[in-house]
Amino acid sequence: MELRVEGRRIIVTAGAAGIGRAIIGALHGAGARIHACDIEKAALDKLPRDFPGVTTSVCDVADPLAVDRLFANADTSLGGLD
Repeated sequence: MELRVEGRRIIVTAGAAGIGRAIIGALHGAGARIHACDIEKAALDKLPRDFPGVTTSVCDVADPLAVDRLFANADTSLGGLD
């Protein structure tokens, strides 16, 4: 199965480490535009250095207001989502 994500605008939650970071690596390598969130700011701050063009937000997805801010940030950064 071939997944085409080139140019797609995608949010990845829990993206600063582990599986989330691996997903970002795969999507970034396939040409996606990514906005990532995580609760760990220090780890999140490394993403744009390691994956140029990735934008980020600190967000606890258990907090509805933080999720609203996440989507507003992603919309501003990426110009929408796919």
